[in-house]
Amino acid sequence: MVTALEMPKFYTQSYALEISCGSDQGRVRLINEDNFGCDAAAKLMVLADGMGGCQAGEVASAIAVSTVISEIKNIEQPVSDIGLFYGDDLTPSMARACNAIEKSNLAIYEAGLHSPECAGMGTTIVMAQFAEDIVTVANVGDSRLYLLRGDVLQQLTVDHTVLQEQIELGFFPEDERQRVAARSMLTRALGSEPRVTVDVFEQQVNPDDLFLLCSDGLYDMLDDGEIHSILTKMDGRLGWGVEELLRRTLDQGGVDNVTLILARVISS
Repeated sequence: MVTALEMPKFYTQSYALEISCGSDQGRVRLINEDNFGCDAAAKLMVLADGMGGCQAGEVASAIAVSTVISEIKNIEQPVSDIGLFYGDDLTPSMARACNAIEKSNLAIYEAGLHSPECAGMGTTIVMAQFAEDIVTVANVGDSRLYLLRGDVLQQLTVDHTVLQEQIELGFFPEDERQRVAARSMLTRALGSEPRVTVDVFEQQVNPDDLFLLCSDGLYDMLDDGEIHSILTKMDGRLGWGVEELLRRTLDQGGVDNVTLILARVISS
């Protein structure tokens, strides 16, 4: 039985965000190495999908989520060196997001060096921080953020996988086994090196927008059409949407952990 977790609403002067979350171990994995967090004060949502043996992935994703939330909330934290790596055209919110993820990456990397049981651990991450009329999105790895606006579902983040690199180079494997293998091979993750390149951008927020953050355990089992079908049938019932997405994922085999956060823009 899967149950959605209703989170406290986020409030800005222009709108409120209704939020519902859910996570499941799946039918194959022995533990759940996904983690997520929401912070109403920072108007922040974070999701991470850990990897590594002996529960090390669970440790990595927990470090990622807690560090990002802590760093984003630490408004005194300097971010002056970010421009050296990302250019000087980042907004303060974008720079702070990159800084927070960089700090989480270093924390995971150092934990792996100092704890033999955590050696080689890593995690993906995707985060969204809301302000008056924009949301700042940052990601590393293949956890995704989708936007449903009207009847159109769009994946806003870009996967950091071998398959995505092949697609960008104009090559799409015809063999399904090759596609599956390429999609599961990450080209970027937190924890493998002391520095990591973060994708970051800002997106306009409109009334009735619906945002979905998810680990690959969701979209590996359900394609975008199936996700769209469920989201457009919610009729405002975020908890039902979370539970239906989880249930359908498990019905399809649930071969991986699956975690998702749904956030809907409503009048404040």
